[in-house]
Amino acid sequence: MVIELRLRRLVCINLDCVRQTFHEQVPGLAGRYGRRTAGATALVIACALALAERSGAALLATIELLLSRTSVLSTLMALPEPPPAVPVAIGVDDFAIKRGQRYATIIIDADTHQCLDVLPDRLGVTFAHWLQQHRGVQLICRDRSTAYAAGARDGAPQAVQCADRWRLLTNLSEAVEKLALAHRSCFRDIATGQGRDEGPTVRRTRSRYTAIHALQGQGVANREIARRLHLALNIVKKYARAQRVEQLIGGPERGATLVDPFRD
Repeated sequence: MVIELRLRRLVCINLDCVRQTFHEQVPGLAGRYGRRTAGATALVIACALALAERSGAALLATIELLLSRTSVLSTLMALPEPPPAVPVAIGVDDFAIKRGQRYATIIIDADTHQCLDVLPDRLGVTFAHWLQQHRGVQLICRDRSTAYAAGARDGAPQAVQCADRWRLLTNLSEAVEKLALAHRSCFRDIATGQGRDEGPTVRRTRSRYTAIHALQGQGVANREIARRLHLALNIVKKYARAQRVEQLIGGPERGATLVDPFRD
């Protein structure tokens, strides 16, 4: 297709002007110093976005639009960056660049799941500065890190902070497992009414607890108990302090609380 245009040549009456003469432009047809029309440029941009340089040039050649891959890439790189959209809900979490030494923070859009930014560290100050530059965040999904909590509170006080489903399920499962281990003696077999089989570690703990408290009831000192049972003094003290053997089986020792009389 050939387009014939009749354009006026304009002359500047200012003799000091560098550009003495120029043609009038046709809006919507082509830009200054352009070799393609606006429609052809839009087609090149669409192919470049979908197929990149080499594949885009090959597709354009099928419609007799002969361009090199460098020209396709130049057209793509000349596009202005789209304005960043302010997300309503974001997710924030840290990840290890070098485990145990260096960590960074990733921020994603909770609706589109697209990565919004990567912060160089996991400090609350850095996260708060990012929130101050992106006003409009209404929901922040985070872990239980106090740094992110402080950053969210300082950078976006209007936003609601919450935990995601994965962390809720993980925390719940860990709490249930810890509680079940602490009260393993409470579980009974429905058919026989007997307790479940215990491993050698649990049986050894019960035996030591019974022996230590029996000697302690006879007035034997801790050092003598350790000598008789061939145990370390710290182990004897730990068993002696425990009020119930379940405290030694179910996890770390806990102090006396108001609900101790009602645990059973």
